[in-house]
Amino acid sequence: MTLEHDRKSFLFYGSYLDAVDKLKSGDDKLELFYAIARYGLDQKKPKLDSELAAMAWVFIEPLLDANYQNYINGSKGGAPVGNKNAKKTTKNNPKQPKNNPKQGNVNENDNVNDNVKDNVNANVNANDNVNVNEKEESSFSDEGWIPYKDENGNWVVAGEEG
Repeated sequence: MTLEHDRKSFLFYGSYLDAVDKLKSGDDKLELFYAIARYGLDQKKPKLDSELAAMAWVFIEPLLDANYQNYINGSKGGAPVGNKNAKKTTKNNPKQPKNNPKQGNVNENDNVNDNVKDNVNANVNANDNVNVNEKEESSFSDEGWIPYKDENGNWVVAGEEG
């Protein structure tokens, strides 16, 4: 026995099964499960006798409706009008003709770039920082050589000067 349905499948979320599992009565579970399946495939609104199943249905129906709307939009071939993806049309993105290799490039480009820029960077960095942690003379000694700073602030090793 084969039944005909408007759709062959629908999206069944785990939360639907969680809602069915919360029901105590086996009859209530079966009623809600069957209502989800019938509505998911054929969009036929159920008449639920169980108050608990009806309460669960209030939360399940909007999700089934949204999924059905996505199914309808997809069967139309794409995004609904107004969607940013629907704005990508051939009017906005015309196809470029392919060049025939025998014909060569028929487009002539006479573009000339006359932009001449004279960029001058006049930044001057003056560093007048004085490091007060440096000693004028170091106590470092390596085989009698003692480094120190001369009058210009340059490090000199004793014995290198002249």
